[in-house]
Amino acid sequence: MRVDPAVAVPPDVTDDALVDAIERHQRELGERWARVQGGVVVDRPDMLLTIVGEPVPWVNGVRAARLQSDQVDRAIEEVIARFEEHGVPGMWWVGPSTRPSDIGAALERYGFRPQTLLPWFVAPIDAIAKGPIPEELDPAQVDGPERQAQWLEAMTAGFGMSETGRRTMARLADAVGFGEEHGWLRFVGQVDGQVAMSSGLMLAGGLAGVYNVATAPDLRRRGYAAGMVRFALRRARDLGYEVAALSANPPAAPVYEHMGFRVVCHVREYVWDPATSSGTREER
Repeated sequence: MRVDPAVAVPPDVTDDALVDAIERHQRELGERWARVQGGVVVDRPDMLLTIVGEPVPWVNGVRAARLQSDQVDRAIEEVIARFEEHGVPGMWWVGPSTRPSDIGAALERYGFRPQTLLPWFVAPIDAIAKGPIPEELDPAQVDGPERQAQWLEAMTAGFGMSETGRRTMARLADAVGFGEEHGWLRFVGQVDGQVAMSSGLMLAGGLAGVYNVATAPDLRRRGYAAGMVRFALRRARDLGYEVAALSANPPAAPVYEHMGFRVVCHVREYVWDPATSSGTREER
């Protein structure tokens, strides 16, 4: 799937348009990454369901749900049945345009567990990309297996990824490959020869999404994460993108606010895991 920068979102649009772009960005990525891995894609007007089949919830789930109130129970039961069929946990993303807006209560009734409410930030790329990159930081784009192994090393150290999470990330990266036309560019950073940090760009919905920003614990609070974000966004600017978007856990939010990002919406993730979800369909 070739990504077309001609549809890039300009920086002077309304917040409502930016929120629409973020939701379109998430939906396009969910479908793209499922298809490239040979996963299940159920694309309907009322929701998008994708299942890759790995035992981590963020690669299996529902986006863009637009349901009538009397459809909710049936839709949730159908999704859970799909998760059970494939033997995987899954996630349901609830954003600004999710309908009904109170679907979270129904999801919890069926055993989905609410996660932290995540802010989504946006910023004009040019304003962020022109900022400084620490001189000692040596960033590079992943262009083959060697740098990809380094990128995975940095992600594992920075996020404390499990072996399952690492395998899932490696599977997707292998399926996407290294070409820029497929919309996922990955970057690795070194300091004094030590592989220490990572970042990534996912291009969809007219936005340059910033992902995979991880730093080794002993090298944090030195401006390296911001440097890796700026390095990635300079590449996005070269490709014709004008607006960057990212989501971050609340403890990381001040880093991005300091760089010039601002919050335009929030998304809550609900996780269903067969090992921890309680209740039976009869009880529901």
